Amino acid sequence: MTERDLHGIEWIAEQEAMRLDQLQQLLSRYMDARHPFKNGKLLAETTVRCVVARGVRAGGARDKQIYEYDAGWVRVTGEGLVVVDREQWSARPASMSRLDHLYAV
Repeated sequence: MTERDLHGIEWIAEQEAMRLDQLQQLLSRYMDARHPFKNGKLLAETTVRCVVARGVRAGGARDKQIYEYDAGWVRVTGEGLVVVDREQWSARPASMSRLDHLYAV
């Protein structure tokens, strides 16, 4: 995992869950000069999905599209919490009633 991936996991763990479009904004703060963004501002959505897929394959994250109209959500698993030294935190999924609040925060 890259330093950018670890920052993403830690941030998601603190929030309980994060929409992929928010994760795109967050991960875009960690620019790699060797691989500049095509639009100059944000990582490509496909890159963010690849980062999430890498986390899912490693067992550190889960992703799910909750609503038809949104980009999908990602949360950290117990294994992911261990990677970022937050194993004392809960890895349970955020409740459906909290998702709108989590997005607004």
